[in-house]
Amino acid sequence: MKTAVGNKVDNLVRSVEKQVIPRLNWRDTIVPVTLLSLLLIVSSCSHEDTASDSLGKEKETELIVGGAASLKDAFEELGADFTATHPNINILFSFAGSNLLARQVESGAPVDIIAVASEDILHHLDSAQLLLPGSRREFAGNQLCILLPEGSTLSIPDISHLGGIPLQRIAIASAGVPVRLYTEEAIRKSGLWEELLPRFVYGGNVRHVLSYVERGEVDCGFVYTSDAQTASGTRIACIVDSSLHSPIRYPAAILRTSLHPEEAMLFLHYLTSSEAKEVLQRYGFATPIEPKGS
Repeated sequence: MKTAVGNKVDNLVRSVEKQVIPRLNWRDTIVPVTLLSLLLIVSSCSHEDTASDSLGKEKETELIVGGAASLKDAFEELGADFTATHPNINILFSFAGSNLLARQVESGAPVDIIAVASEDILHHLDSAQLLLPGSRREFAGNQLCILLPEGSTLSIPDISHLGGIPLQRIAIASAGVPVRLYTEEAIRKSGLWEELLPRFVYGGNVRHVLSYVERGEVDCGFVYTSDAQTASGTRIACIVDSSLHSPIRYPAAILRTSLHPEEAMLFLHYLTSSEAKEVLQRYGFATPIEPKGS
């Protein structure tokens, strides 16, 4: 259900796309911050619209969800499904690398919920007392894979074969991004880090890495299987052995500063529902990985 506020967001985002984004490098981190700033402006103005346009109607609540870049496709569908059953709750998303989202939250970004691809990031925010106690939920897992351009003739049965192939450019995420941590762990455990280091091309987040592969600008790239599943013009060479890296877990939590903690908790409950798990699995995500010893 499109609202007046929703239309404002669409118009503002289109304006940013036309006027600002063409002049920026997509590897920049300015765009997610700009969009979050716009969401704050629109959210602060929405109370006047509600008073003048919806007399006699139940007030609509807006939740701003900061999501890891790898969650974009799945979360957009989940948001639409959630709103269909909760018509008075409007979900607004801002997607970026998990590390950038954390920095935005630390800087006071107007986020109600944060969902990232790293337990460590959520632990960091929790230790800084930025999360609502008891709100943490783990809702998905993932796998790491090596992705090739569709026309590639390379055969990479497993990560150990990277050392024997004359590759020129291998795309991995920049330092600080969760997928980079998992990628680096796997390559180092395979004993290939120093050998492959001169060939690395870096992307700001997993979607940047994916775009390199889709455009055929690299020989291969390390991405999540969920991203590979939604990619075009690519094929998976192999799934990276999960024993080579830390478990890939996706936790979410409510921010202490959220003005709508009850509505935010409804969305978190939905994320862990069987309906949401079916959607996440269609987008290549795994069910949450049980912590060791649980």
